[in-house]
Amino acid sequence: MWVDARCSDGPIDLAAVGFERTVDLAKRGKSYVLTFDTKLATEGCQTTSVWTAEPEADLYSYRMSPESWVSWPMSARTGVVGPAGGACGAEEREPVLGEIHRAGDALELVMQRSPWCRGFDVHFVFRAIPRPSLEPAELVARYVAHFDRGDALSLAQLFESQGVLIESFTATQDGQPARHEGRTAIAAYFERVFASSSWHAARLLALSGGDDPSVITADLEYMDSELAEPLRLRASFVLAGGEIFESEAQLVTDPKPAHAVALGAEPMP
Repeated sequence: MWVDARCSDGPIDLAAVGFERTVDLAKRGKSYVLTFDTKLATEGCQTTSVWTAEPEADLYSYRMSPESWVSWPMSARTGVVGPAGGACGAEEREPVLGEIHRAGDALELVMQRSPWCRGFDVHFVFRAIPRPSLEPAELVARYVAHFDRGDALSLAQLFESQGVLIESFTATQDGQPARHEGRTAIAAYFERVFASSSWHAARLLALSGGDDPSVITADLEYMDSELAEPLRLRASFVLAGGEIFESEAQLVTDPKPAHAVALGAEPMP
């Protein structure tokens, strides 16, 4: 969790906007994957963003690139239906150069040209703490973010070890929705999905909860190179202990293949 922040040209008063931020740092070879969860109490919104940090020539220097950014109203955490998207504080969406320093339980991140600092460098200091379980909306936001960036491994790790993904997009002999059980099977399914098109994108449209805090529903928009226009999906998540116990996705709109439109075929109704 962050404990200090400053700009290269002077102090920064993040408390004035009710700023809270945590970061998960995952090593991937010589690179890092950074997942930021940020809350802004004064704006009533929250974001999850996933960055990759690729090493530069200097020892502590990295090229940091945002790969996905998801925002939603904080009210969604209490079960209130809320539209997602829109601005939420400084939108850190441009690749920048930066530094990563680790010492004991401290982590310092330096990012150049930060919108939090009017284009000057920002220095964040984080301290390692036992992290509480992810809140339902945070878990769904990470699901959308990692899907958007095509990270099958990170998606599977959001599930409980014997968690289940149910989907109706894979043909089965009995005509029932396909079930993928366990992280290995879930990762393999997502790898097939991402390999089926040259590019893809996902966007969170809305979150809704109900009387049961362990269940949350997400309205999503999906687009890839094989489609003529985005698909609308609705995904339900059953959560347990900050992990996904079961997820089921259903189509809200029918797919319209890009190749059929290109050939002059009639689109699906």
